[in-house]
Amino acid sequence: MIITYTRNICAHHSRFWNRRLSYKMSKFKKQPIYDWVHMTDVPKNSSYSYICIVKYLTDRINPKNTFKDKIRSLFDKYENIDIHKGMSFPQDWKEQPLWE
Repeated sequence: MIITYTRNICAHHSRFWNRRLSYKMSKFKKQPIYDWVHMTDVPKNSSYSYICIVKYLTDRINPKNTFKDKIRSLFDKYENIDIHKGMSFPQDWKEQPLWE
């Protein structure tokens, strides 16, 4: 459901970056197989949690993808946007296992 919702927001040019999204990420039934992030103090309906899900699935489908590089490049290009406040990215997000 989160993937479909995320796709629809992006495909219909809606605002994604600084909003609380409608669906909350629920706990995993099983521990993720690949590297994940520490979600303490991160709202389960934040842009960051949704982006982490997309990153995780993209890594599962294509381990050599460039999603991480594109996200970092986008944030570097628009450095005036506060991703910590607006998207709930933790200060140490680049050091999280999913993003290393």
